[in-house]
Amino acid sequence: MNKVSFLMAIHFHQPVGNFNFVFEKVCNNSYQPFLESVEEFPDIKLTLHFSGCLLDWFSVNKPEILSKIKRLIKRGQVEIMTGGFYEPILPVIPYNDRIGQIARLTDFVKKNFGYNPQGAWLAERVWEPAIASTLNDAGVKYVILDDYHLKRAGIKDEDIHGYYVTEDQGKAVSVFASDKNLRYSIPFAQTDKVIDYLRSISEKKDGLCAVYGDDAEKFGEWPGTHELVYNKRWLYNFFIALRQNNSWLKTAHLSEYMKENSALGRVNIPDASYEEMGQWSGGNWRGFLTKYPESNQMYKKMLRVSEKIEQLPKNSKRLTPNSKLLEQARNELYKGQCNCAYWHGVFGGLYLYHLRAAVWSHLIKAETIVDELINGKKPWVKIEDEAIISSNVLSLFIDANYGGAITEIDFKPKAINIVNTLSRRKELYHDELLSDKNIKNINGDVKTIHERRLENKALAPKVSYDWYRRASLLDHFFGASTTIENFSRCRYKELGGFVNQPFDMKKFKTSLVLSRNGQVSQQALRVEKAVEIKNGSSIIEIAYNIKNTSSGKLDLWFGVEFNFSMTNDDITEQLFSLKEAAFKDEIAGIGIQLKLSKSADIWRFPIKTISQSETGIEENYQSSVILPNWRFQLAAKEQWPAEICLAF
Repeated sequence: MNKVSFLMAIHFHQPVGNFNFVFEKVCNNSYQPFLESVEEFPDIKLTLHFSGCLLDWFSVNKPEILSKIKRLIKRGQVEIMTGGFYEPILPVIPYNDRIGQIARLTDFVKKNFGYNPQGAWLAERVWEPAIASTLNDAGVKYVILDDYHLKRAGIKDEDIHGYYVTEDQGKAVSVFASDKNLRYSIPFAQTDKVIDYLRSISEKKDGLCAVYGDDAEKFGEWPGTHELVYNKRWLYNFFIALRQNNSWLKTAHLSEYMKENSALGRVNIPDASYEEMGQWSGGNWRGFLTKYPESNQMYKKMLRVSEKIEQLPKNSKRLTPNSKLLEQARNELYKGQCNCAYWHGVFGGLYLYHLRAAVWSHLIKAETIVDELINGKKPWVKIEDEAIISSNVLSLFIDANYGGAITEIDFKPKAINIVNTLSRRKELYHDELLSDKNIKNINGDVKTIHERRLENKALAPKVSYDWYRRASLLDHFFGASTTIENFSRCRYKELGGFVNQPFDMKKFKTSLVLSRNGQVSQQALRVEKAVEIKNGSSIIEIAYNIKNTSSGKLDLWFGVEFNFSMTNDDITEQLFSLKEAAFKDEIAGIGIQLKLSKSADIWRFPIKTISQSETGIEENYQSSVILPNWRFQLAAKEQWPAEICLAF
């Protein structure tokens, strides 16, 4: 009988910023019992990958797991893969960061496990052709992608059971294809069905391989899998089946298979990720940056900080390339490149407020270190490229082309982006949630999360969509029927043309002045707003001037929308005729004071999204709307000035 090699590669990862109790839970449900099962079968060879996020956590909280991994390696049962330390999407981060992230994980593995990794795990299997040369430069010999990647490159189904060579600029790396049939079968199908499938591969030709590369969470953390994998002993039975069929079915490391077998050929792989990712992103992972402006904002922040770090030795005579402070900044940057908060699919990802908050925090910390090295600790303020007002305390990012809105407020003392928001958008799975069909699973079988149905109909009435981005300093002109209820659901009448429209912008030494000649109810109106911060101050001063440029009188109901990050704030309220209001985020330890030159009514309510995760449909807090609003009349050519002061 022909022999086939079964190459099993398991990926262990938790995002930067995830809660400690989640690490504990996943560790207890999945990671520890999986490794204990592996230890029971010393003849079963596997390839494992652990992200730096987990290795850091293990070092502090579960050092015994590191010891177990080292034992498994030492006895030749396990090989370890490298990759980006904090699990970045490698193709979209700068080249130097790619090399640095891989080197950091490789160094950790060498130092702590005494092992030199040959292969790399590519986060979310996001591939772009230039990654081949990066991996080669980093000393990587092989990488695991999906069979989908190779099929897109023209490889037929029957030809995926080996490895190929791809290259960029003459620099090559070998590519294994993880078999989708195995991904959907393990650990969900009966073990004999999996063995039958592997036998069908052996019948084609001697010396082929079947690659299974997937997440460790499938073995105990995904819904229903702990009962299936451990209590019902699926994994134990599978390992027994592999042992019983070892006359023709050999478990091996991927590097071992490469040494014993030649590549099937050369291949040029186009941009790709796993098949489901392409559906979520619209074809290419970078599509998430277009679909979600909030993700793009984080991404551009990351690129900006990375460039600052690269330029730092040139801008600061006090630094050498290996300076301790420079390394601290780079470590914060690397943490801020963790991919999970930048996208959304079957996992919560971008929709999880705390994951975005962690990315923002690390990027702000990195930038603060750099800014202090360049400017010193003395108070400073300046207008930077595009529309950024920065100081030693605050950084404001203003989008003149989108309502003159403030899309980011970095409060450096706390390393918080106070405008860490996410708008409510239509997702494809909302159609199923909002349908009248019975969406419960027909039977009780444990399914892969890609096949699970949405089962929380109670959240369907809470689905709302925003027609604009939930930023700050957005200018509304309301119709008379507007209420806090219909405004909070974005089902109100907007009379003005300012919310998401372009403003003209002028730059001054410490301020930006934004203006737009628009209309309210088809009557001409000019809105001008100046934004300023001062040296050493945590205060943002905003000066409005609204001018009726029409020939008739205008009755106006004007509101300025602010969206602030106030961890899990659940308060909805209307406050009347106030000049001051204060809001407190007790968890983050930050207060927001609002001072107005003219008395206003103030609306406050949370923005919550309805999104899917691996466990089902969830409602998640995203931001709190604070909306001071005024009603007034303006005669032709009359002006209405007002000042707003924000203090943190």
